[in-house]
Amino acid sequence: TPTSIETMNGHYVDLANPTSEMIRLEDVAQGLATEGRYGGFLAIDGEFIDGIFSVAQHAVYVSYLVGPDPQAQFTALHHDDSEGILHDMPTPAKRQLPDFQTMENKMQNACYTRFGCVTHPVIMDLVHRADFACLMMEATYFQKEWAEPGYTPLFDYLKGHKIMGVKAAREFYIARHNELVEKLGL
Repeated sequence: TPTSIETMNGHYVDLANPTSEMIRLEDVAQGLATEGRYGGFLAIDGEFIDGIFSVAQHAVYVSYLVGPDPQAQFTALHHDDSEGILHDMPTPAKRQLPDFQTMENKMQNACYTRFGCVTHPVIMDLVHRADFACLMMEATYFQKEWAEPGYTPLFDYLKGHKIMGVKAAREFYIARHNELVEKLGL
């Protein structure tokens, strides 16, 4: 269809009307591993980093920050999956494009359904809090002017991790998915 894309594995995803059957873990992981946080505009001490800090890495970190509940961890891991198919755009641009936001919400719901994520409001609140904490931790690490104070304990967690290449980030994401699937007995 004119609204479909072909993924790296030869599957088709209808961007306007996605279904959970169209979503594949490997496709999402590849897309997230190639998608840089902050539009790729990252520097440390005024020097651009060599590589990208991927959405795949971010999602794994959020899954650890959300707390001990494996179901919350699993939903947190998958909280940005729509970006693995649609990719992302800076939030100020998204706000100007309500049709894109609608498409992104449909895609995210298809991803949550595909992987069996629980989207109960209590879990989603935990995920949003962990996502924000990770955002501030990353902002501190990458010296963004808008970083809020008070997230330095989390900063130490990121500091011990390196920027990964695409293959390593993809494998990191898939390994965390598989670990949580096993914990949850899915």
